Amino acid sequence: MKEALKEVQEVKVGGRTRRVYVKPFAWNLHAPTHMEWAPDGRLLVVERTTGKVKDITKGGDMEVARPFAWGLEGLGFSE
Repeated sequence: MKEALKEVQEVKVGGRTRRVYVKPFAWNLHAPTHMEWAPDGRLLVVERTTGKVKDITKGGDMEVARPFAWGLEGLGFSE
């Protein structure tokens, strides 16, 4: 995953082209659709295809991350 992204990308901001540095923070998420900061400071992400919520606060490979919540398919998260 890291190799697929450029470290430097150019974007237009206010009509000017700027160089931004991009570094992957979390990878191997399955169709992430929503991120939310929890009141305690954790960063939670909803995976649409699996119906799971994962805590990605520490970043890294999320393939082996333990879900924070799962079984949410019937609540509209995985449709």
